Amino acid sequence: MDSLKVKNILESQYIESLKIESNYYNHPICIIQSIKSLIGIDINKPLKKLIDFSQDYIASHSKIKRTSKFKSKTLPQYISYKNLEEALINNNKNDANKYIYFLFTVSNGMQIIEFLLEYCLKYRLKAFVLIWSVYKMTLFLNNINIFRSLMICVDAIINNNIQYHQGQILNIDNCVRAHNICKEQFYHEFSLLYCINYESLVRKDKFQIYIQQLIYPMCDKNKKIKLFECDNEQLKLGRVWIYNYLNELDYSLLNVQLILKLDVARGMLKMSKEQNIEQKIIWGHINRMINFK
Repeated sequence: MDSLKVKNILESQYIESLKIESNYYNHPICIIQSIKSLIGIDINKPLKKLIDFSQDYIASHSKIKRTSKFKSKTLPQYISYKNLEEALINNNKNDANKYIYFLFTVSNGMQIIEFLLEYCLKYRLKAFVLIWSVYKMTLFLNNINIFRSLMICVDAIINNNIQYHQGQILNIDNCVRAHNICKEQFYHEFSLLYCINYESLVRKDKFQIYIQQLIYPMCDKNKKIKLFECDNEQLKLGRVWIYNYLNELDYSLLNVQLILKLDVARGMLKMSKEQNIEQKIIWGHINRMINFK
């Protein structure tokens, strides 16, 4: 299976997943995004079992029809992100989608997704998990079906407005370098935030401030990672070790949580290497949370 065929399959799966209403964490979009990234470790040898898994996972969900009736609306002389923010704060889905449509007429949509991601981090909403997946898939697919993607982001914010606790400021890079242990229930979110922290976003400085406020309750400052909870093969192969692990894994052992964790492990390995962080530290986190060791 060549890379173009893989992309076409993932595109079809993504379009189908936009019809699904699910929680922010286990939404098929999150699974497709994770599978896309895991396949990307060696795009010349795509793992068919992962594509099959995402297809089966999508098929297990019921579909809804998402419609928009904004084309008949008269465009206002002035529209700002403040209007959209106020609609989201008031849980007004109709107004939020209306303002997104107005903003969409003067942008390519990526800036709006980035705003919605920033909104989640600013107000400590767990829905950022799904919106980050939408952001990455939209980049991958060159903005295909972006308005429907924006609508599902609004649904995620309004229907899953669960907040993290307010915390003190803690630098995520220093937290990792100091070998602090991330609490098990936050491993996925912490790892995603680590990757977002170094993403090339327009308002990167703002994102980093919000991330510093989010991660404090996720870390156990009294416990440290054991640096040598990894083997030489993991250090030698890096992300390819994850690919090999999946390649040898029986399909029956695949599950949503494993795929999500392996993907954020892949992301942390990539980002931490770019930040010159000792890979033993990252493998220590990964092996502890996924129980490889």
